Amino acid sequence: MKKITLFAAILTICSFAFAQTKLPSANTVTMKGLLSQDSNPKITGKQVTNTPASFAKMAIGDTVFYEDFTGGIPSGWTFLDNTGNNYDWVISNAASITATYTNTTGIASSSGGNYMLLFGDSYNASQPFVDMDAYFQTDAIDLTGFPAVEVEFQQKFRYCCGQDDRLSFYASNDNVNWTEFDTKAGVTVNTQSADPVVSTIDISCIGGNQSTVYLRWHQQDASHYYWMVDDIVVREAGVSHELSIEFDYYLDPRLFPHYSMIPANHVDTSVYAVEVKNKRPVTETGVALSVVVNDGANDVYNQSSAPDTINACVD
Repeated sequence: MKKITLFAAILTICSFAFAQTKLPSANTVTMKGLLSQDSNPKITGKQVTNTPASFAKMAIGDTVFYEDFTGGIPSGWTFLDNTGNNYDWVISNAASITATYTNTTGIASSSGGNYMLLFGDSYNASQPFVDMDAYFQTDAIDLTGFPAVEVEFQQKFRYCCGQDDRLSFYASNDNVNWTEFDTKAGVTVNTQSADPVVSTIDISCIGGNQSTVYLRWHQQDASHYYWMVDDIVVREAGVSHELSIEFDYYLDPRLFPHYSMIPANHVDTSVYAVEVKNKRPVTETGVALSVVVNDGANDVYNQSSAPDTINACVD
């Protein structure tokens, strides 16, 4: 319902209707929209990112939770292999790991020593090969009083045998509903990652000010190679800004598919609108949609909507 309400508001305020039955002679009309804010945002593609601010309560970067597995598996953590083969995550301190297709060192994490390991290559030493479907998960972490939080962890991995294999980080504030984040960092199949990859994920809209926050690392589909994780940190984050255009509409929102270039003689009255997601715990003000229509040589339309407000953490 929030999404529909937000969409309706954006459509009402950020849409333009005008008649363009006769445009300057050209075969095509191109259209582009730009979402902007009144606080000098940096714009990359369809994503808007502002200079981070901070809540006054704590210094940015203060550590709320830390685990490097020096003391072994923490009390209350959960381990599960959904295949039923006991292909579980384990704690390892091996300086190197070796299997049929693997000969590599343990993760060069900042803390050294123990690290979490899911070693698919070892579990699948012989056929039939089984895709991994295993995770480890923290106990509840209390983040009350921390409105902006991020998770950082160090990892090293190699996976096989499909680009859509999932090495995912999940976060939840009720241990029932989970939000998934891809952790592969653009590393392609059968390629070893950097050692280590330092991954940082903002979970403010999931864990900010929540008393029971759960974190999970879950590998699915990939049968071979390995995934190592170490030095998990939850810390107070700077209040960042991230607005994204999830869907844009040209001409008529009911048309599908939606085109960004159309023949000029097909254009009558055009309506432009966007569906916006706010992925951070800050209400954004002064958000406007700008639309430029070009006939191939000149801009024949250039308008901006009235500023709007986008509530925090709106999907």
